[in-house]
Amino acid sequence: MSETIETPLPASVRNHWWWRPGWREGRHFHACHLTLDDQPQLRELVADYQQALTGMTGIDLIPPQWLHLTVQGIGFTDEISAAELVALDHALAAELGTINPPTVEFRYLTVYPEAIYRDGEAEPIAATLDSLDTRPVKVTFAKADLLEFHRDRRMYEWTSATPIPIGSLNR
Repeated sequence: MSETIETPLPASVRNHWWWRPGWREGRHFHACHLTLDDQPQLRELVADYQQALTGMTGIDLIPPQWLHLTVQGIGFTDEISAAELVALDHALAAELGTINPPTVEFRYLTVYPEAIYRDGEAEPIAATLDSLDTRPVKVTFAKADLLEFHRDRRMYEWTSATPIPIGSLNR
């Protein structure tokens, strides 16, 4: 069964890199994300979109090594003990090991309000992206990553990534 979710185009976009509560330079965070390091087809699709946006005023493209799908923020590293992190790693492995790896088809691009670095109108961005002739990409996520990351250089960059297999107990 395939489901299409249509999201209305926002009137404007805003800075994705604003300092969220609790963040400061030098402070690191733990999260569980789906990184794209093992998804070459999806990275290629993103590269096509990014190429189309190159040169547009106000666009701040994310470098390929930091591309990810946000799953769950966990907490700041100074608020989580090493023992709690080990327990979390084991709990995630146990839970993710019992589910089937999700297969996701990327067919439509959606412009969200926080998709672009500088504040501005969303319509020119959406029009540029709508003009592309791209093919859907279907990927299966066989792992999630337990990340430690920071945002000291404006964007989210991880310093460690612990892969956690998805569906490993079903095999």
